[in-house]
Amino acid sequence: MKKLLIATAALAIGTLPANADEEPEKGFYLPLRIGYNQVQDLHGDTGPDFAGGAGQKIIDKFSGGTNFEAGIGYDFGNIRTELNYTLIDSNLRQANISTVGTTDSARGDVTIHGVLVGAYYDFENKSKLTPYVGGAIGGGTIAINNLKETWNAIGITAEDSGSSVGGLLMWSAKIGTSYDISKKFDLFAEGVYYGTNGFTYSSNKYDGLNSFGVNIGTRFRF
Repeated sequence: MKKLLIATAALAIGTLPANADEEPEKGFYLPLRIGYNQVQDLHGDTGPDFAGGAGQKIIDKFSGGTNFEAGIGYDFGNIRTELNYTLIDSNLRQANISTVGTTDSARGDVTIHGVLVGAYYDFENKSKLTPYVGGAIGGGTIAINNLKETWNAIGITAEDSGSSVGGLLMWSAKIGTSYDISKKFDLFAEGVYYGTNGFTYSSNKYDGLNSFGVNIGTRFRF
């Protein structure tokens, strides 16, 4: 994943030109993104509701998942602003608790829903390729469904579905390059980082979710 982000950054830097002769397009546009993400290991501590007692170390591991973003933006020239609905979907594949050990089986749909406001800077250039950097911040909710963790040796199974954790602070950072197809359409590819603040779930305290990914997308101007 880090190699993909480095490659995206290299492409962006490699397209930087000396000057631009044309005035950048301005106005409203609709951004749409879809991509792949890898949620990083989630660390936490058990709370008082855990049968083995509070303060046990938790490490949850996840499979790769998908990203989706849609919203509206305004292009001021070299600066763009966007308001996006963001969805980050992932699946729990393993859980470890220091006094219990690693699960024999684990599954669960973990989905982050967010609304983020962002700003991006487009580097001027003479080609159809335009590198950019930016970030966003907003609020989010984590939804947990079909969760099941099993430790066969001690006969413990933890299940949950339909729970959510709201009121999260959520943010993202992006670096990418867009390609001008016409005055109305752009295509782009970007490396992206998503993060949240720490949260409490089922009395357990977690450090916060972090995810790295790659998106492809389009912008339609109107």
